[in-house]
Amino acid sequence: SAPQAMTPRAPRVVTVLFALAALLPPIWLPHYFSYGRGAVWLAVSWTTTILVSAALNHALARPAETEDEDAFCLQTYGCRPLELLEEVGWMTPRTWLAHGIHFSCEECDTLGRHGVGVCHCPTSNAVLASGFCRTRELEAAGAPVGLGVDGSASNDSSNLMEGVRHAVMVNRLHYKSASAVTHRDAFRWATEGSARCLGRADIGRIAPGLQADLALFTLDELRFSGAHDPLAALALCGATRADRVMVAGHWRVLDGLPVGLDIGELRSLHGAAARRFA
Repeated sequence: SAPQAMTPRAPRVVTVLFALAALLPPIWLPHYFSYGRGAVWLAVSWTTTILVSAALNHALARPAETEDEDAFCLQTYGCRPLELLEEVGWMTPRTWLAHGIHFSCEECDTLGRHGVGVCHCPTSNAVLASGFCRTRELEAAGAPVGLGVDGSASNDSSNLMEGVRHAVMVNRLHYKSASAVTHRDAFRWATEGSARCLGRADIGRIAPGLQADLALFTLDELRFSGAHDPLAALALCGATRADRVMVAGHWRVLDGLPVGLDIGELRSLHGAAARRFA
C-alpha cells in the first residue's frame, strides 16, 4: 500500500534525521559495507529510502525510480521528487541517487549544476522494466555517473561485471546507436564514476598514491577467442568471474574463490534460509 501522506513540515524532519544520523557511532549495521566504519539505515514514510553513511558523510536517496513514485510525490507534496530533495537541502555533492530513471533533461542539468551523482543500475532497471537512465545527458551536465547492481530482489546475481555488459547494451538500445556508449564508458562508470558518487578521491583509478584495488580476469575461455581488445572482450564477450581481486592491497579472491570463506557451508546456510521464505 502507498505510504501515508506526511504533513507539510515532514521534509524538514527528514533533514533533522539526516543530521542526527551523521552523529551516530559506527557500530550500526557494520556488515553492510566493507569500507569505512559502518552505516546507518533510515526508513522514512516519504518518496525515498535514505541511506546515510556516517563514515563517509555521503547520503543515498532513490527518487524518480518509477513513474508511480513521481505521481505519488506530485499528489502528496505538490512537486517532483527532485524539487523535494532541493527543499530539504539534499542537492549537494554529498548526495548520490540510485537509478535516476525518470529525470527530465532540465532535471539532469540541475543535478549536474549541484554535483549530485547518479548510480546507474541497468540490470535491475531491465528486470523491473523501470525505464532508461539518461546517462549521456547526466554526464554532459556534469553529474557523476556510477554503476551499481541494486539488490537481490531485482538482480539475482549482483554481478558488477555483468552490469558493465548490460550498461553497454541497455544504453545502446536506449540511444538507438551502437556508438553512443562504449565499453570504456561502462568501465569508467564502474570505477571513476562510482568513486565520484561516493566522494572518494583515493579509489577508482590505478595510479600512484591511490588505494590498491584490482580485479584481474583471464581471457583463456573459448568465448574470448579472437578478441583484439581485451577490455572490450571483458564487456562484450561476457566475463562474469574475476580470477583475482585485491582490495586495499589485500587479496580477497584467489583462483576465482573468496579467501577464507567456505563456499559449501555458505551455500548450505543460504539454502536453508531461503527455504524458510519459500
